[in-house]
Amino acid sequence: MPAPAEPAPVRHRLGHTRAFIAVNAPSGQPLSDHDIAPADPAASAPAPDSPPRATTPPVGDDSNDVFAIRRLNLAREKACADELLPPLDNSARRRHWRDYWLILLLGNGLLGLAAWFLPGVIVLVYAGAGMIVLTLGITWLYVFVLDPR
Repeated sequence: MPAPAEPAPVRHRLGHTRAFIAVNAPSGQPLSDHDIAPADPAASAPAPDSPPRATTPPVGDDSNDVFAIRRLNLAREKACADELLPPLDNSARRRHWRDYWLILLLGNGLLGLAAWFLPGVIVLVYAGAGMIVLTLGITWLYVFVLDPR
């Protein structure tokens, strides 16, 4: 008995399918290939004998008209300008940096006092290393991790 024939492999075609949404196009005219901008405009330049492209103006009450939306947003913003919040004070940010410097000075001060008054080279080395680790850790925490607001 002969072996069954294998089905042909499915070939998928990559590329655009020209399934674009027609925005601001008049309702009676279908879109042509000239209305869709290709990725490389030089490759698909129209033939010299083709008619010029006609641009379509926005249709009546169009919800996709960006300029109308921006004008409406500006009018709304101007209408409620009196109700906007005044600039807030910066006390949380100042408190954030005040805490940073306070922790840094107190921590390094205690380690510096320990290195100054306690005898031994080991205490000096460990206090110096502690100052470096404390400074780097607190700086990393306060600059990159914690939010100053």
